[in-house]
Amino acid sequence: MDTFWPDSAPEAARNSLGVALHQLRQTLRTATGDPVVVFSCGTYRLCQGLGLWLDCDEFELRLRTARDAEDRGDKNDAVTDYEQALSLYRGEFLAESPYEEWSALYRERLRLAHLDALARLSELHFITGRYVPCAELCRRLVELDPCRESAHRRLMRCLSRIGQPHLAILQFRSCAKALQAELGISPQRETAALHDRLRADLPV
Repeated sequence: MDTFWPDSAPEAARNSLGVALHQLRQTLRTATGDPVVVFSCGTYRLCQGLGLWLDCDEFELRLRTARDAEDRGDKNDAVTDYEQALSLYRGEFLAESPYEEWSALYRERLRLAHLDALARLSELHFITGRYVPCAELCRRLVELDPCRESAHRRLMRCLSRIGQPHLAILQFRSCAKALQAELGISPQRETAALHDRLRADLPV
């Protein structure tokens, strides 16, 4: 009641809650034919045994199964599960309500999990020589996290291996620019060394 009706007196807020829950229960019953929200022992809750599918839960489940597949050394299953997980992530959790405290930590957890899934899938593609899809995932990753040098390096290697070393050199410049703008630092030695090898037309 404090969340939705913070300026109302307790009795008025309680009445508003009752009206909202009544409307919610009626709407859900119309949509499903079965009770969804039930009142029991002085509290409202979801009906036990109700089959629910939540994209957030499925996203995290797919990530767990992908990691398990990686641990088993099953790259094909891991790729499939990571791809399914990424297809479920359509943007930040409750992005339309960015200042709600209760959702902030969960939103950040899902965001970081999404970035990690992009990184893991791109690595799997790189290991198996699928450089074009790997490059696309790395582009998505550096767009969302411009200072992630590992993604810049993997993208540079992919571009070089598909015959576009000039774009790989440009990617280094984008990396250096992002790091300077965001963090006030220069690229790591590993990134600079990769750039030097590209300029010298050496294999990467």
